[in-house]
Amino acid sequence: EDAETCKEILKDFTFYPNTASVYSSTYFSIPQVLTGVEVTEDTLYTDYIDKAYELEGNRFYQNLKDRNWDCRMYSDTQLPSSSKEVVFENWNKYTLKVTSHRRLGTYMIKLIGFRYMPQCFKEYFWFYSDDIKGLIDIESDTEDIFSWENLEFYDGIDTIDVENEEGVFAFYHLEGTHLPFYTNRDMVNTKNDVGINEEGLAMMTMVDKFCSKLRELGIYDNSVIVVMADHGHYDYRQNPVFMVKGIEEDHVFMQDDGCFTFADIQETWCNLLAGMPAKEAVVINADNGQRRFFEVHKKQRLSEIIIEKNIADARFTGKTLNVEWE
Repeated sequence: EDAETCKEILKDFTFYPNTASVYSSTYFSIPQVLTGVEVTEDTLYTDYIDKAYELEGNRFYQNLKDRNWDCRMYSDTQLPSSSKEVVFENWNKYTLKVTSHRRLGTYMIKLIGFRYMPQCFKEYFWFYSDDIKGLIDIESDTEDIFSWENLEFYDGIDTIDVENEEGVFAFYHLEGTHLPFYTNRDMVNTKNDVGINEEGLAMMTMVDKFCSKLRELGIYDNSVIVVMADHGHYDYRQNPVFMVKGIEEDHVFMQDDGCFTFADIQETWCNLLAGMPAKEAVVINADNGQRRFFEVHKKQRLSEIIIEKNIADARFTGKTLNVEWE
């Protein structure tokens, strides 16, 4: 019953279960997905971010801007520090202020205690990073600071409007189906573990409301919609969700088992915005060859993994890349 409900919500979409990301970490995967720029050996992460989001030389976003499109990214990941023109114009610089150093100290002691307690006790211990996040106050020149929290985005869908008749490229980076699994299919934070499947159904509720809002605005048929993740989950971090609805698509939910990699995602974006349906736009590796994936270790060393035809068949090559953090 749940599967049929999801298929109805995802009418017009094509699902690519054999998708491989390039990186296993949000810090690297988000800029790569949006710009196609990959990390090089012995680079500073801040330099990588600056290079990835620089507008000059990025033909995809330059073409959209030449057509008077708005290019927007909604995320709380690290922004470029460069003063050069970047591909997204809605970014706002902000500073963070701790509202209670006493409570922050309590959480830090709790975290240290978990680090050193005997392993047999750790399964009964719970520590959630949002406890710390709740102690942070954002100071910005604008009040429009984006939050990746699912419920905030869900409630805000009602306010979405057509702001540019020429076109908008918008990327929303949300928490999605992410530990802890607290949100049920009715979009209620239960504050209890509902399981990955139930929170996955909550995300389907969100997608349904988002698509319904676009229909209400009269722009659904002429929109490209991609429901995706920047990386996979647990032992399948190389396998993110990737589902696509192209312009004017009208069909039942479909599945394509071809090999797709985020290394080809820029070409896929171009094809979709040129009006191709998903089955033609998504760049499938025709010979089902090997695909490259980088597992991230402590945000500093990237180990290369080769993925075979089956997304679960992965092997280390022994090659690593080092990334410095300031």
